[in-house]
Amino acid sequence: MPYQLVIASKAYSSWSQRVWLAMRHFQIPFEEIMLSYALDDWKAQAKRYAPTGQVPILIDSDLTIWDSMAIFEYLNEKHPDKKMWPADVKQRARARSVSAEMHSGFVDLRKACPTNYRRANQPLQTIPEAAQNNIDRIVAIWTDAIVASGGPFLFGKDFTIADAMYAPVVNRFYAYALTRDQIATTYITTLRGLAAWKTWESEAAEESWHEADTDKL
Repeated sequence: MPYQLVIASKAYSSWSQRVWLAMRHFQIPFEEIMLSYALDDWKAQAKRYAPTGQVPILIDSDLTIWDSMAIFEYLNEKHPDKKMWPADVKQRARARSVSAEMHSGFVDLRKACPTNYRRANQPLQTIPEAAQNNIDRIVAIWTDAIVASGGPFLFGKDFTIADAMYAPVVNRFYAYALTRDQIATTYITTLRGLAAWKTWESEAAEESWHEADTDKL
């Protein structure tokens, strides 16, 4: 039996995209279970699968995992051949550090620029200072990693979990035209060029409902 991955809207759910994108890119088969935010009992539906009522949720037979980083670590242990983290121990430590920083941080950017895969590439009129600080830090993370590794991904020629963790931020940078930095712009183009990304984006455009409730994302 393949994994089951419980997600929400491809247009608006940033956390869903992280795991979905990685599993598709690494060709780890799974059955997708979509919970629509249009449902009045969305949270109750999600709690049928995990106690937090948040997505993504990975189900492997009798095991349920409901945090993105925990899901990634589990998949990495189950599929060591996929090499989901960098091979070098120091690079792995750096990749985990920047992934954890993404996992727990950048709240001001999230608030100012909600995830929206339907938004045209259009800048905001004003960006709050706190959000701009987040933007500057993210550009610094990308620049340091890519300069050190040679790119085109954060830790070299191969896509890793760290790239998956920053994928929704790439969408924000593109949708809200947040930077003109050359390294950041090239990285954005690299991720948006992935086959798995293009599938996610096209399916987001096909969703039948259009109103994002940011309290659920």
